[in-house]
Amino acid sequence: MKIFLFFVAFFVTTFTYSQTYSYSFEGSIDPSDVSAYEKECTRFDLVEIVKIKYKPDSKKGELIVQLEDQSHLPKSESNKQFNPIVLKKFLLSKGLSPLYFKEIKS
Repeated sequence: MKIFLFFVAFFVTTFTYSQTYSYSFEGSIDPSDVSAYEKECTRFDLVEIVKIKYKPDSKKGELIVQLEDQSHLPKSESNKQFNPIVLKKFLLSKGLSPLYFKEIKS
């Protein structure tokens, strides 16, 4: 029984929890700018990975953002909050129209 509890405790402490969000948009962007936009978005607080999916024919796309895992930090150190408004401002600054923001469940 102790071995089972050890493995459960080990699994729980090593399991990482990350949050992933999607922000859909419409507008025209140059496909060659996509990687630069992704790189620019990784500078926002807590943003770890960014992927942009864009369809030039429909002029619609999706900004997928994965946040840094803060579960290993004490509560006092993990007081930074992700603010989706920075993504909206980013899309607007590029001449794009933000549509829907949602959390992607893992």
